[in-house]
Amino acid sequence: MQGKIQIVGGFIIVFLLGLVLGGAAGFYFQDSSQKSAGNQKSEVIAESAAENSAQSVLPQEIIAKQQPAVTTATTTENILANDYFALQYPLEWEQSQAPEGISAIIVNNQEEITNPEAQKINFRTYFSVIYDSLQGRGLEDFVNNYKAEITRAFPDASFVSEVVNQVNNQPAYFLEVQLDDHDLSLKVFFALIQGQEDDMWILTFNTQESNWSLYQEIFSQIVNSFELKG
Repeated sequence: MQGKIQIVGGFIIVFLLGLVLGGAAGFYFQDSSQKSAGNQKSEVIAESAAENSAQSVLPQEIIAKQQPAVTTATTTENILANDYFALQYPLEWEQSQAPEGISAIIVNNQEEITNPEAQKINFRTYFSVIYDSLQGRGLEDFVNNYKAEITRAFPDASFVSEVVNQVNNQPAYFLEVQLDDHDLSLKVFFALIQGQEDDMWILTFNTQESNWSLYQEIFSQIVNSFELKG
């Protein structure tokens, strides 16, 4: 199953928000028999976009950084780690199979779903890790472009906050976005973290707006645990 890849300003952005909230990858963690016709149509669009972008061959180093990471468990938390980064996340959360181009997806499969609209698509709180590249651009330009892509995909999206920060001494931007999709009010938190040279790591957290206060601190702890290797 392919992810939606957009070519913007000469560099590739794997736009996970559009994948998940738009259903482009059929990605609400439901069985294929439960997918709506809209989701199936979106999958076709996503696959077509991926095929069209196949001409842009990614360097082997970038491809390697996009491969799923390895997860090991401890008694108190899970650790997701590969050759490039490591982070911690709650013990009861589980790693899900990630589409091509996404390093990892972690889902709170123990979350009780009470919202009828969330039940329809089996939506649960989750986060993802994506590798991207600045391709010679500055961090601020990258973030502004990323915000433009969010607005393009979701014109009614509201940027609640934008904070310049650091994650373990690495420059970072935090974006908090509120939007509606599939009749759900959602809160999405982005941590865009600059690595070595042109490396960019994007952590995306998705939950229902009504659950934001329950997860805000957890999201923060996960981000603060993110460490680059090398």
